[in-house]
Amino acid sequence: MSPCLSLFPKEVGWLYIRKENMTQKDYNPRVAEDVGLALAQIIYHKEIHDYQGALSLIDESFKQAVGAGSGFIHAISEKTLLAMLTLLDVLNLEKALLMATLLKAEGDIYEGQGNADESYDSYLKSLNLFLEILLSDAYLHDLRCSGEVEDLLVKLEAYDLPLNTRRLLFQLYLCAFLKRA
Repeated sequence: MSPCLSLFPKEVGWLYIRKENMTQKDYNPRVAEDVGLALAQIIYHKEIHDYQGALSLIDESFKQAVGAGSGFIHAISEKTLLAMLTLLDVLNLEKALLMATLLKAEGDIYEGQGNADESYDSYLKSLNLFLEILLSDAYLHDLRCSGEVEDLLVKLEAYDLPLNTRRLLFQLYLCAFLKRA
């Protein structure tokens, strides 16, 4: 018998452990649901041109998802952001997808305000996260991530993309090419 289970009577030991694991498993879907609701509110605020309200919701969603606000997310390097989303060399795809989606929404808000510099920063971080997600899991090529990448590339087409972003794009195109061959 497991040392953990020996502390509990047989009848309740497995129930206690199962309940504890259920709570941990429910955390990411709850975060995703909360961010999904926030995204709906963000879209509403964007449509009524309440940009500050939308940015506040995005900041709160960042804090809820990863424990850091928008200012911190933009102040750190992409390498540091990836490290925050990685545990034991495995990218947390759910949180990375949430972050990439929030960054894209933030870029849309800045674009709506006519703030090209801020929208570029948000779009670029979002694009790089989506590319990392796609390169981390071959099954995600069929999800909406590919469409998000295409949309972000259109939004960023007026800019020279940094070398790291071009490297990620090349890797993605190479993977797609080899997958077809």
